[in-house]
Amino acid sequence: MGIRPGVDDRTTGVSPPDHARIEPGVQTDNEYARLVVDAMGTRFEVLVSAARDARAIAEEAIRLVEGCHAELTRFEPGGIVWRVNHAAGESVPIGAEIAGLLGRCGRYALESGNAFSVIRRGSCFVPMSEGLTISDDSRRAGLHSVDHQLDLGGVAKGYAFDLVREAFGELPFEAAFLHGGSSTILGIGLNATDYRESSWTVEIDPGDGSPSPSVRLIDRAMSVSSQNGDRPGHILDPRTGEVAGGVGIAACIGESAEETDAWSTALAVLGERPASMPQRLTSVVRSQTGWAVVGPDADAVGLPKT
Repeated sequence: MGIRPGVDDRTTGVSPPDHARIEPGVQTDNEYARLVVDAMGTRFEVLVSAARDARAIAEEAIRLVEGCHAELTRFEPGGIVWRVNHAAGESVPIGAEIAGLLGRCGRYALESGNAFSVIRRGSCFVPMSEGLTISDDSRRAGLHSVDHQLDLGGVAKGYAFDLVREAFGELPFEAAFLHGGSSTILGIGLNATDYRESSWTVEIDPGDGSPSPSVRLIDRAMSVSSQNGDRPGHILDPRTGEVAGGVGIAACIGESAEETDAWSTALAVLGERPASMPQRLTSVVRSQTGWAVVGPDADAVGLPKT
């Protein structure tokens, strides 16, 4: 399920992952560093190309991912999510960054008609408004009852990658590729302005053996949500509390990995692109009638021939 990214054998230095591919036109005389870490219940992989200090740059990405794991994973004692969930319905202090994240999650929920949520009740997701209150000054947050749980799993990987992208803006790297559990990825750099010149090539695996669409990324994130693969039926519809019946697989492409993370889930729940979806995002949805691609990066998506 998800994404199969990777880089070919024309690289030097540290061996790149087998499942990635740098397209023709990328310089190959730089250092390459590849680091892997287990976080947020999945495996993260970071590949960096730089004229120097490639490993140090990759280590900075890993540091940021591990920091997000500590704060945003609901099973990690002491993190902000853990504190909210163990406050017995009372509000707890939250920092400005987490307040901003929760505010954006509320926007994703509103735009998607509650097809996205970060609030659980038992084993099901419910609309955010039913379970979470943020103070007027955005300094505190609390759950409505002990039956509710804050679960940022639907945006945490994307949030981490947005932090990495911001940090990398100050670092001397040429290109970087990151993925978390093969469901959220970020491809940046490559010194290209046109995906036809040079880009990260990614395949969306439908999970059922059918042909895979390919996506060429330049400074873009992509997230995939699928009911197929080794976790069938794991996407739940917050509006009903039941297994989402929208589509088997959906993807979203955009500049913000956090935003694509949230919207890929919403698309899988809805089964189609809603009119309320921001126009800056590209949706890739497979229905019974085939693949539908809409958005500014649609030309970068290669659909399989039928």
